Amino acid sequence: MDKDIPGLDCGEEAIPFYEERGVHIIPIYALTFIVDLPMRPPGQTFSNWDIREKIKTFTHPHELKDLKIVESSDEHIKFTTHVVNIDIMDEIITLLDNITFRAPGFESALKVAVRVGGYPFPKPEDWKKHFRGQRLRQDEPGERPDTVHIAGLPYEWFAPNISDDVTSIMLDIMSQYGKVRQIDIPQEDPYRCEMEPSISGMKLHWFDGSFSPFFEMYVQYEDYEGFYNAMTKMGGHQLVRRAASGILSEYQYTIDFDRNSHLSNRIIIQRELARQCIIYRKKHEAEEREKKIVEEIKRKTMGEIEKGVIEAKVRVCLEQQERQREFDEEHLRKKLKDKKRASTIARINESENLLKFLLVDEAIRVEWEREQKKRPADKIREYVKANKLPGENALREKLLKKRELEMRSEVVGKTFRQTNGHSKTKLLGPEELALSEALDRELTQTQFNIHRQRQRMYKEMKEKRDKLLRDTEHRLHKFRSKFKEDSVFDRQKLAAPENKSITINIKTKSIEEYIERNKSST
Repeated sequence: MDKDIPGLDCGEEAIPFYEERGVHIIPIYALTFIVDLPMRPPGQTFSNWDIREKIKTFTHPHELKDLKIVESSDEHIKFTTHVVNIDIMDEIITLLDNITFRAPGFESALKVAVRVGGYPFPKPEDWKKHFRGQRLRQDEPGERPDTVHIAGLPYEWFAPNISDDVTSIMLDIMSQYGKVRQIDIPQEDPYRCEMEPSISGMKLHWFDGSFSPFFEMYVQYEDYEGFYNAMTKMGGHQLVRRAASGILSEYQYTIDFDRNSHLSNRIIIQRELARQCIIYRKKHEAEEREKKIVEEIKRKTMGEIEKGVIEAKVRVCLEQQERQREFDEEHLRKKLKDKKRASTIARINESENLLKFLLVDEAIRVEWEREQKKRPADKIREYVKANKLPGENALREKLLKKRELEMRSEVVGKTFRQTNGHSKTKLLGPEELALSEALDRELTQTQFNIHRQRQRMYKEMKEKRDKLLRDTEHRLHKFRSKFKEDSVFDRQKLAAPENKSITINIKTKSIEEYIERNKSST
């Protein structure tokens, strides 16, 4: 027995079962509490749970852990429980038997009666009756009363470690009742849960087929004596064990004789055949699974190869598309560049034409305004200076003669004014006065036609315009040749200015329009 497992305090009734782990078996003392219910008004309700809790308070300091209701009617309620030893049982009987108490929902008191009864388990007459009615071969193992079935044993108490061999442990434990022929623990067989229930022998089933904390076992003895000892000594008992912390733990197991010939030869053969079938099926499934995995790997490998080929083709197509796209973009870029260059050249030509028109018209307008601002005498002087008039020498002589007469008259008049203050007319004779008036008329009379004057002016202006056009064309030709020699297409320099405008106030668009307007006015 382990040193860290304390002993039990259950009296002489505790029988060692597995001393190495401190496991004992003790009798199960079953008690039945019958609570008589008095008459109550119609429609009055009550709670079984309140009555149960009331009974548990009467048994203090003893705790009834497994107190449960087995029967409930209008006349009475029946509870069952069990205790670990006879002394506690006597104390509980003394505390509860024939007592009365009040509960909610009842006007009168309730009365409790205690009955003592053992924990039900199979008796010899039960298995004798069973095997007597069966047509079995009593001389073969498993076909006679020699196998005990025990369920509800905790793994933690017998084989706490996974590496522990619970079968050999239970074989040693059950050998204390007689010589064991064989033992079978269905939970230790990994294929048992896949067999038919009639041959698997599994009565305990855990949630979702996961590992169960409890196990069951079939123990077959070589003789009837071992079977009898195990059934009588373990029947009506439960497992108890006090942990290292001092807490007393209990587990109730169920014991019965084998009613299905679980360890008979025919069932063992059927179970072995089923196991072989399951093993073969699992092996076949594993092979099929492995084959599918290999095929899947091959398929994935081939798929990866095909995928690589497809990816290579796609990559080539993408590269071709990329090259085509770059070529199209370059072609479009060149096309746009040429279009832009052509539009820029067209804009330059338009600008040149507009500049020619503006410069020429502006030059003509400025020249015309300058000519208009000149006095008629200045115009005549310039015209005469540029083009000698007919009879110019005679006119010059006349002007000199007139000037001489004026100077003479001024001298004479000055002398005369000093004497008597007479006017010029009185100083000159009739002949001299007539000659002066004739000279004035000749000098003031226009010697050329105004129409011819306009034609000459238009011719001069046209010559000046042609000269200005030639100068402008020469400058534009220099600019155009410089633009063609430049290899870089400077968009910033050639682009039209934004949000800028040139306002030129041209009063006269052309000399022809001015001449036409003057003709119409005259």
